[in-house]
Amino acid sequence: MSISKFFPPAIHRNDDSVEVGPRRDKRPFGQNRRGSASETKTGIMPPKPGWEIDLSELLVKARVEAIERDVSDLKKSINQILNIIEHTKAIPFASPIVTFAPELFKLSTPLNVVLTQVENGYIASFPEANLGSSGETMHEAIENLKDLILTVYREFESMDDDSLGPAILKQKTILFNLIQRSREA
Repeated sequence: MSISKFFPPAIHRNDDSVEVGPRRDKRPFGQNRRGSASETKTGIMPPKPGWEIDLSELLVKARVEAIERDVSDLKKSINQILNIIEHTKAIPFASPIVTFAPELFKLSTPLNVVLTQVENGYIASFPEANLGSSGETMHEAIENLKDLILTVYREFESMDDDSLGPAILKQKTILFNLIQRSREA
């Protein structure tokens, strides 16, 4: 068992400093490991000639590394956003139809159309009347749906309600409540 565990460390006094604990380094204070007196008494080496260049190079290198980290973080963020966009493509969203122009039909209220992006375009649907159409662009899908709605409306005009089943009669009722021919027609 070591005796040093039971006794407090010695206090060494040397020049301007006081040290607690045993001195491991037996060199005189102010002398570096090579034995020269190039260090100050604090142990700090004086700057080398041209140290300003070394410092500016280090600062530039640190700034470049920080920019590279920022760019890497931005790339990760962009990839996360692109991943979110890729997964939200199939999420439907609503868009109203407010007119059938240039056709001579009026709407009593806007038709709420549901648009869904699919692999090769868009699907526009009018769920209340169970009608849907597609197109390569959102605009084309909506225009195709408007054309389908008016085609079905015109067909229903010539049909007697007694000849229709319950689902088709409901479809006709919804369209006739929302769409009216203009007086110019």
